[in-house]
Amino acid sequence: MRNLAITGFSFLICLSPAMAQTDRATLTGTVTDAQGSSVRGAVVTVTSVASGLTYRSVTNSAGVYLINSLPVGDYKETIVESGFHPVQFSSFALQIGETREMNAKLTVAAEDTVIQVSTEEDDLNRVSTEIGGVVQGAQLNELPMNGRSFERLEATVPGAIDAAGSTQDQIRFVGLSQEDNGFHMDGVDASGINHQFEKLDMRLQIPVEAISEFKASSAAYSADQGGSAGGQIEIVTKSGGDRFHGSAWEYLRNDVFDARPWNYKGLPKLRLNNFGANLGGPIVKKKLFFFANWEAYRQVLAAQVTGLVPTPAYRTAVIAKSPALATIINSYINAGTPTNDPNALSFTGAGTNPVQEDAGMVRLDYKLSSRTNIFGRYSTDHFRTTAPNGIEITPTGQLSSLFNTLTAPNAIIDVSHNFTSELFTDFRIGYNRDEFSEGGDQTLPYNVAVTGFGTLTTPPTDDRYDTAYSVVDDTTFVKGNNVFKGGLRVRRIQENKNTPKIPVITATYLNENNFQQNLMDSYAFQGASAMTGQRQTEYGAYFMDTIKLKQNLILTAGLRYDFWSVDHDVLGRGVVVDPATCANILCPAGSAWYFPDRNNLAPRLSVSWSPAVFHNKTVISGGGGIYYGQGQFGHLGAAVGNIPQRFTLAQTTTPGLSFPLDPFLGNAAFSVSPTAQDRNRKDAQISEWTLTVQQQLAKGTSMTASYIGSVGSSLWSNLVANGINPSTGKRPYASYTNSTFTWDRTQGTRAYNAFELGVHRDYRTGLLISANYQLAHSIDDGSVGGAEAISPQNQSCIRCERANSQFDMRHYLTASAIWQLPIGRGHAVLGNAGSFVNALVGGWQMAGIGSVRGGLPLNVTLSRSATALPDQINSNQRPNRVQGVPLYPANRSTKQWLNPAAFAVPANGTWGNAGRNLVRGPGHWQADMALQKTVKLRETLSTSFRVEAFNVFNVAQYGSPVVALTSTGSGNNLQIAPANFGLINSAFSTVPTGSGTPRQLELSLRIDY
Repeated sequence: MRNLAITGFSFLICLSPAMAQTDRATLTGTVTDAQGSSVRGAVVTVTSVASGLTYRSVTNSAGVYLINSLPVGDYKETIVESGFHPVQFSSFALQIGETREMNAKLTVAAEDTVIQVSTEEDDLNRVSTEIGGVVQGAQLNELPMNGRSFERLEATVPGAIDAAGSTQDQIRFVGLSQEDNGFHMDGVDASGINHQFEKLDMRLQIPVEAISEFKASSAAYSADQGGSAGGQIEIVTKSGGDRFHGSAWEYLRNDVFDARPWNYKGLPKLRLNNFGANLGGPIVKKKLFFFANWEAYRQVLAAQVTGLVPTPAYRTAVIAKSPALATIINSYINAGTPTNDPNALSFTGAGTNPVQEDAGMVRLDYKLSSRTNIFGRYSTDHFRTTAPNGIEITPTGQLSSLFNTLTAPNAIIDVSHNFTSELFTDFRIGYNRDEFSEGGDQTLPYNVAVTGFGTLTTPPTDDRYDTAYSVVDDTTFVKGNNVFKGGLRVRRIQENKNTPKIPVITATYLNENNFQQNLMDSYAFQGASAMTGQRQTEYGAYFMDTIKLKQNLILTAGLRYDFWSVDHDVLGRGVVVDPATCANILCPAGSAWYFPDRNNLAPRLSVSWSPAVFHNKTVISGGGGIYYGQGQFGHLGAAVGNIPQRFTLAQTTTPGLSFPLDPFLGNAAFSVSPTAQDRNRKDAQISEWTLTVQQQLAKGTSMTASYIGSVGSSLWSNLVANGINPSTGKRPYASYTNSTFTWDRTQGTRAYNAFELGVHRDYRTGLLISANYQLAHSIDDGSVGGAEAISPQNQSCIRCERANSQFDMRHYLTASAIWQLPIGRGHAVLGNAGSFVNALVGGWQMAGIGSVRGGLPLNVTLSRSATALPDQINSNQRPNRVQGVPLYPANRSTKQWLNPAAFAVPANGTWGNAGRNLVRGPGHWQADMALQKTVKLRETLSTSFRVEAFNVFNVAQYGSPVVALTSTGSGNNLQIAPANFGLINSAFSTVPTGSGTPRQLELSLRIDY
């Protein structure tokens, strides 16, 4: 029966599309005799220290052995061959995605003795040229993390930056969009599906207590990774061992321990508790193991809210001049302090922000036979929150609120099998789901944007049920000095949503004067949607060969192919719009939303060399490849977004446009404003290359210097089409006589260059040090990657937008350390201390993490009337640059970060000549510290008390300045109105977790057994 099952499984593998698994480790090496000749048939046995499970291989004719799909953890290795002394390696660690080489030289046996070999701690990458890093379990457990979410440590690996608050949607790799990242848990999809990241800052979707370690591959990774063009994050969950282990904990935060946020009166109320427990161990010794995790998160917060709101005098003037605006003007909160703008107050306050999150995970590992291993895991997270919705108030005078819920289950079944000592395979089935809904207690039925004030925002209303099914496999074959790997991948996406459930309406006013006069610039309407069902299937296939050309020279060559089927609605619904391929812009019913890109062949190549002259302490590697991605899945569904009525009214085509709207709605039929999508779109193509030098400095300590180059093409670009043709004075698409419309295309380009310098010391020495410095420059034409782009000011000249990328962070430094103080019994200091003294001075540990980052570029914009522009499209317009006038004032402060005198209003009929992203916001630095005391109650039972301080030096963390300019005057005599341009009125972060907060303290108590 077992043979029949294995035969059936083998047949299934041959038929199944799948992909490489990169969440395990590989052990390989060459066994020779004393003369250097290959030893064939030597038996290699590897034993897990935690579980006692053994894995076996036999050397081939070249003396090469390979053991694939090893779970991460500590191992011992023994090599036995008749006539030779057995060789046994001492305990060593295998990390996620690692290929570790353990070579052995056998000597002829004169007597029955075992040769003990000490394994040298060596974290040099001797196989690939990949840029990235592994975050070990010790770092997850011991480093202070504000919010205790693994994303807080993503940006500590080379090639990554934290653009904002250390959340999943703000971590970027080599200058690409967060929509280009790929997330996997135990080798299967763990993304947010609609977006690559989760829509909410879930702390427990993958709890740190359930993570063994994770790896972030930033750039130049091999062909067995793909499906997206950016960083690849691979998380491995914990499994049970051959002994029972468990823990229980609680982390506590309270506002009485915190510093006052910058620009905030008083101290916002905070109660935050994170508690839970783990338990793992054997069900059947050396056969069946389990691990279970349960965790909860409770937060009660008075969340900080900031914004610019009208003064009482301005409110009175608006109602007197335009009574129809009374409801709108009274929806702004009526409080704040004076600013440079006599019509605006700077408001700082708080709204209710409770969070309730509950998560759980169960994992079973089963050794079916000496050749077959199976594991299954199910995890889920239930998240609910209420948050303030900006500066809008309800009829009761309270800040309006936004409600969100998100449930995210994830599951996997994995079977790995060794057909022979040279042929391995790993087959998985995965399930990933997001159930999301949002709404609010809004007063206004529309959004109102007035330049000079904060935007009144109607909370979006959505129900979304997104599911991804994955079938993945990886097969490895060893032949001589070659290690061949190949595989396929299938991922089926189902997205059922009604977005939005109520109409989304936005009214825009160019400036405060136009608002007082009730002179509306534009009015955009999007009707409510019924439930739609998007479907897509992704395929990936690769083949690669890692060959040891010499003992110290390794070449890896691979070819990958990725294909995404055309997104479509399950019932064939959708309104397809494309000026390039459809007559009269509107495509016939039933038309394909776009055409598939079938040209995604992606070669990868790397060479790694360990020069003998440097005694195996230096590795020089280089290589690169091509990477493809489609970006955000949800952005491909423009056709279903066009099903509800959509139109845009503008002052230029609907003179006198103002509230109330009823007299103007007759123009809606002539102002239809759909979203068009280029049906000849291409998938994003990213080319990357690297050159790296690694140097082992001491045992367990290494330094790495790398150059990274990257260029991108066919990136998502966001255009506004159907503007006025200056030469004819007419719109090019006659069927849309009164409106423009968005046209999503793939015309963007980017370039990225960086120098990385890192130092790493392994935790096994009792002192972990990890530091990375990045000097980088990123340039694009408004297209970052994924589905992230801004509209150019001149729609016919995307190249005119080429400038520093929005996320061009020139300098970025992260450093972390964990130090077990060498004091107390068994250590260098007071090593013979008695029980009482040891209880006082032993078991202390310090940990810290810090970051220094440069300011990000900001785009200075100017609100202009559409009639003042050649094409009458006034999105993202920039001013003229006044030569010789500095961009920043002499005495820069939060009240005046930028110099308004450096800009002027362009003449009518021209675009501004100021470059995009011309100025930069404030930089940031902070340090987080932790002090922990562990007391052993028994040999297997201990308790730990911990104090953590985030932003321990309470460095003020400033937000971005106001970069929107307005003008005064009329006709060609317009002048810049300084107003609040350059004012920083909000802190960098207004949430209690992540980076950029004021100083905060956290206490914790845990028991481990």
